[in-house]
Amino acid sequence: MAHTQLWLAVRHPVITILTSLVISLVHISDIREDIRELRREFNEWHREFNTKIDLLTAKIYELMGSRVMTDTQLYIAVGAPMLFNALLITFLILWGNAKFDAIQARFNDLKDVWRAELLRVEEVLDARLKHLEES
Repeated sequence: MAHTQLWLAVRHPVITILTSLVISLVHISDIREDIRELRREFNEWHREFNTKIDLLTAKIYELMGSRVMTDTQLYIAVGAPMLFNALLITFLILWGNAKFDAIQARFNDLKDVWRAELLRVEEVLDARLKHLEES
């Protein structure tokens, strides 16, 4: 009886583990095949894309002929947008600082009002305490 129980106790988990390993291997091999297929499709697409880019580049050179962009034209083409962006960002920062300065001034005014109110309350409390001490 004990031999049969031991055999069932060991055999059942071992068979379960082996079965799950076989199923996992089947899934992994299916996934590998899917990945290989995706790679093939990507490589085909990449070849087609490179061919189209090469054709487009050749067409651009054909249309341009011997006209080549000079250094000055390149500097202007790159520098003008950079200068525009720098000016735009500078104005944006200045505008933001002006807004924050206005907010800061408003907070300072509110602090002064609170201080004045607190001083008034302190004076009232001091007067009441003095009145209570005298009584």
